[in-house]
Amino acid sequence: MLRREDNLLVSIIVITYNSAKYVLETLESAKVQTYQNIELIVSDDCSMDDTVEICKQWIEANKERFVRVELISVPENTGIPGNCNRGVNIAQGEWVKLIAGDDLLFSSCIEKNMKEVDENSTILLSEVIDFIDKKELNLFKSPVCSNINPMFKNLKSAHFQFLYFLKGFYIPGSAIFIRRNKLIEVGGYDEKYTLVEDRPLFLKFTYNDLLIKCIIPVTIAHRIHSTSITANYGSKVIPQYVIQVWEVIHLYASFYHKRQFKINALWHLHIISIITSFGNKGVVCNFLNRFRITFQPLRFYNLLTKLKIVNPN
Repeated sequence: MLRREDNLLVSIIVITYNSAKYVLETLESAKVQTYQNIELIVSDDCSMDDTVEICKQWIEANKERFVRVELISVPENTGIPGNCNRGVNIAQGEWVKLIAGDDLLFSSCIEKNMKEVDENSTILLSEVIDFIDKKELNLFKSPVCSNINPMFKNLKSAHFQFLYFLKGFYIPGSAIFIRRNKLIEVGGYDEKYTLVEDRPLFLKFTYNDLLIKCIIPVTIAHRIHSTSITANYGSKVIPQYVIQVWEVIHLYASFYHKRQFKINALWHLHIISIITSFGNKGVVCNFLNRFRITFQPLRFYNLLTKLKIVNPN
């Protein structure tokens, strides 16, 4: 294992796909980290723009900042999880931080995560903020706000975290700081779900009783822009993205043998398929989507449980 000054080596893995417009800002945010013992991996998933060439030029000019630098590119697009796995597999750090090629690391991101590491840590969860314009941010100072649900922060066991994800709740994938050997032990990111990397991983970890540890500071800025997947709910790719989310939730609900979670996932999948048949646009689709969320079976099950009409056990 490469080391400098007896500090653990950390791998920052920048995941890119058609990221030419923003990737330089992402790379610069890796460069200014206050933690020094860092290697940089850039894993590109067959970008059709100038992403790879831009990264090559930047790396040549800035490679001395890092213990080691690698740029990976492939001839065919494989999807987000496959791209993540390539970066993780080539990395040599004991801990890895994956970040999309349009997001930003606060300058103290790695340092603050490493201060929370202990021998029992597997995944640390850093708070994340959304932004549109970089001018809004001060990368040397963490703001107070976050887009992680406070409900999750109060969950003290992997089991209850697992149930949280089975209910369809979300945590941004960019929030995680993960021990590399544990990620490899569980099989890495699930490449079956090409559009979604975070939900399968969170479910896999917590199902295997691996606790996600929350930390307080905001260390990641998630960029909202018109070409990102999550910003384009009306685009053709989004129904498939949401379908994959609920497919993986249904899969783990089957492992868990709890009928209410399986039924809830099937409800979402059925309504989404109807929305897709309408072209995923227009007033009808907006109504169906609100109907899907508002009247999901799990809400009625929880109500009946509170009224003691249904025994949760």
